[in-house]
Formats: sequence, structure tokens, C-alpha cells
Amino acid sequence: MTIMLFKSLIGLAVIVSIVYIIRYFYNRNQIDVKSVKAGPTQCHCGACVEDYHITAFDTFYHNGKRIDPRKYIVARVDGDCMSARGIYPGNLIFIQKVTDYEKKKLQKGDILYIKYERDGFSGYKIREFNSPNGEEAVNTIYYTAENKPKDSQTPHRLENIEGIVKYNFKS
Repeated sequence: MTIMLFKSLIGLAVIVSIVYIIRYFYNRNQIDVKSVKAGPTQCHCGACVEDYHITAFDTFYHNGKRIDPRKYIVARVDGDCMSARGIYPGNLIFIQKVTDYEKKKLQKGDILYIKYERDGFSGYKIREFNSPNGEEAVNTIYYTAENKPKDSQTPHRLENIEGIVKYNFKS
């Protein structure tokens, strides 16, 4: 009887250890998903401001190729000013970080991930690159509810551009 109890306790300890090991690796590979504004920044009242996470074990495919989320900034879209480009509220976007050199090589149509602090808003937004504005800034556009392009009110400084949207996954 004592031997059976001892074996049962060892079995239980092994199971508990395995569960803790799995939880450790799961939590260690957790990726925070940022909220990115794709719409007016005057009121940051969107649906995606709560904490959100994915893991490195989650699978994402683009054109048959597996995409590793650890290689990108991952953000969830809040707002609809990029719907004309197929980026809808709630979508997950994977953003490739850009160097200062790459910022000077932006192409018309690139979707930029921009750090933005103004009008009581502090966070990130996405806008479409339109044209350079001198040496240190760019002009961007967004889309109205009717999917018509509209120039952003102010140019964005190159130093605030952190990346370009590489992949867009519908939620």
C-alpha cells in the first residue's frame, strides 16, 4: 500500500512538473501586441486598447510561407482609416522595423508605423506614405469612410517612423 501511494505521488509530481515547464515556455514566448490607431487620434476610444498577447507558437501564414511573429512588431488595428488598403479594425499587422537608411528609401504606398504624441494622444498610428517633405519628414495620407484618400494634417518626422507594415492578418 505504501509503495503504491509513493508511486502515485511521484507520478503526480512528474505531471505537475511537466505542466510548470510547459507554462514557463509558453509565458517566455509570449508576445505583447500593441494597439495601433488607424483613424482620428483626437479621441482614442477604440476597441483595441486592452492588453492582447500572442505566442511564438501561434501560426501565421502568408502566401504559403510561415511567418515568425518574433521577428516583427505585432500590433492590433484600432480604427478604419486604412480599410481602403485592406487593413480593418481588429486585424493583426506585422511591422518590419526600419533603419534610418531605409526611412530615406520609402516608396509611395508603404504603410508606416509611426510613434505619435499630440493632442492628448500618445501611442502609435499607421498612415500611408505619400511623399518626402524635406530631408527629415514625410507627407502621409489616410482614407475617409468613403475610402477616399486624404492628406494628413501634419508631416511626420523620420525619427518617429519605426517600421513598415509587412503583413496584415484578418481577425
